[in-house]
Amino acid sequence: MTGLSELQGNLQDWSEGISGPERPILTHLNADTSWLLQLPWKDAPTGRSRFNCLIDPWFRGVQVDFAPWFSRQWHAIESSVQSVAELNERLFHIERFVRFSGPHSRDELDRHKTYIDAVVISHQFTDHCNKQTLLELDVSTVIFAHRAAASTIRSWNHFTFVKDLPHLSSNSLDWRQFSTHPLPDWLAIFRIVTSLDLASTHSAVVLCFNLNSGGPDGSQSLQSVQAEAVVYTPHGLPAENLQILSKASPTINPLLLIHGMHEVSIGWLGQINLGALNGLRCWQTCGAKYWVPTHDEIKIGKGLINSLLRRNILTLQEALSKQKDKESNSSGDGLVPAELDGLRFRELRSGQCLILA
Repeated sequence: MTGLSELQGNLQDWSEGISGPERPILTHLNADTSWLLQLPWKDAPTGRSRFNCLIDPWFRGVQVDFAPWFSRQWHAIESSVQSVAELNERLFHIERFVRFSGPHSRDELDRHKTYIDAVVISHQFTDHCNKQTLLELDVSTVIFAHRAAASTIRSWNHFTFVKDLPHLSSNSLDWRQFSTHPLPDWLAIFRIVTSLDLASTHSAVVLCFNLNSGGPDGSQSLQSVQAEAVVYTPHGLPAENLQILSKASPTINPLLLIHGMHEVSIGWLGQINLGALNGLRCWQTCGAKYWVPTHDEIKIGKGLINSLLRRNILTLQEALSKQKDKESNSSGDGLVPAELDGLRFRELRSGQCLILA
């Protein structure tokens, strides 16, 4: 399997990627900001090969914020899966392929069980917290959500486990404290927030994991081995807020930054998506190995918000050029900082996946 592969219509390629190197795999499920993160799962009690995290799922239908006259949106590009059931069926077949092609248990899997192990909801807005898609999930699905989103989800009386995402702060720098049941002890999920952002629009969700288990329960590695992290910030956040990751204990090495390229502003609400230049600053601050854009689909919109929406689109090269100009004005040497040389920038279309080697 190559670094990029199509989810739709290439199930065998996707399965072969799963059964290959034991590294995380990221799949873009739509053209906007729905993602699947598949983590190698050693000694899984279910005998499975991957722990599947579904992030901000919205697959089809209209997305309404507050009222239809205020904001309505639809996907302009068809999602690579149209339902939770379709995604779950694909995950079942992947696990079945891996089980019967490698050194795994040959016991038959139950295709009627859920293969989505956790759902992460970053914001309360309905393009992130989409009721139509979420209610397709099994009631036993574990939900980790932004506080306002968690409150909304609980009001549906559908899920048995909905947990507010905790915050990493200067008073709580040990990421292991956020590895709470029913997550495996090598995985933690938490948020990074900014004090002045009252709506929590400009924040990040961090999925932190230690894949180098030193023993059957991973206890040795949790004490001594550095962890990796996916930093997911669909609207962006001020780069300086990511400095806290360098202070975490045990050490966190960011593997992937998921941050959009488009600058989006809405009238009196100001800038909603911080865009490519902010993404570069975030990448420089956290030092992630990869940067994958998100939340850049130009959706079909109606209502008041759509009439006020303004979008500034920068390519990576344009953002780098602007960054270079700023560095030149501040330092006089006209050079892009050397640390940009290590950037692995990957754009994933709907249905594409990336092995995070």
